Amino acid sequence: MNGNAEAVILGTVQVAAVLAAAPLLNGLIKKAKARFQLRQGPPLLQGYRDLAKWLSRSESIAESSSFVRVLAPAGVLTTTVTALLFVPVFSERTPLTASGDLIVVVGLLALGRALLTLGGMDSGSAFGQMGSSRELAVGALLEPVLLLSLAALALQPQSTRLGDIVAFGDAHPGKFISLGWALAAVSFAVVLVAETGRIPVDNPDTHLELTMIHEGMLIEYSGRSLGMLHYAAMIKQLLLAVMLVNLFLPFGMARIEGAPGYALGAMLVAVKVALAGLALAILESALAKRRFFELPDLIGAAAFSALLGAGLTVLFI
Repeated sequence: MNGNAEAVILGTVQVAAVLAAAPLLNGLIKKAKARFQLRQGPPLLQGYRDLAKWLSRSESIAESSSFVRVLAPAGVLTTTVTALLFVPVFSERTPLTASGDLIVVVGLLALGRALLTLGGMDSGSAFGQMGSSRELAVGALLEPVLLLSLAALALQPQSTRLGDIVAFGDAHPGKFISLGWALAAVSFAVVLVAETGRIPVDNPDTHLELTMIHEGMLIEYSGRSLGMLHYAAMIKQLLLAVMLVNLFLPFGMARIEGAPGYALGAMLVAVKVALAGLALAILESALAKRRFFELPDLIGAAAFSALLGAGLTVLFI
């Protein structure tokens, strides 16, 4: 088998693994959160059952809605899966390693956010419009932080390709881990919490109109469209978790060519992602949701941390 064919197969397996495991991570977080709160919680596989339920049902669409509301769910899911093609999962090679970099990934996630907010505003619901406006406000603050935190990592390998960043960190851990790395990791962790709608930024389990951000945009969706939006959110959550553990802790990636090496890399990444999910569950159980007008302070601190991390990395390269 030549190198190109192997790269295509490997990339396809990585994408398929994330698509299959996305509901499982969501179930793990919910189960762990319930256990920390002394509750039974839903089964680990409840996410798969919910997706099957939503995708098997018909949907109702308001007469005032346009084609935007109909196309938005598929667009959000498509942009999220496309961003996944550029992210190393258990190998440094991805299907589109040479065709894009971290800027493309951030841009695709921003495009998905724009489509989601357009769908929320087009639903004709006051809740959808309120959630969309809040999502845009938070997104305008988060996207520069995401770029800054990733740019801080790209300074040492002098490449914006995610595969090159992972390869450099895996090959030179002594140079890669530094104070600038730690500050960038903290800022990216804040982005992960905010982008996935987790406490203290948002509450994924609430439907109170005065507190919800992401759920407000979904409140008028049902059936297949609701299933696609929830699935896209699960994929995005796992995508960002994989980026956190692989870009900032790029140890254990598959170094040995062949099935045994890739299987070992996949198991190590699964363990790191599971630990990240448990950390999110602990965070949600220990903290309370912050007021919406307090979020700029939190995200601003993350932006300062990322900027300081990039500056320190430049000084000590």
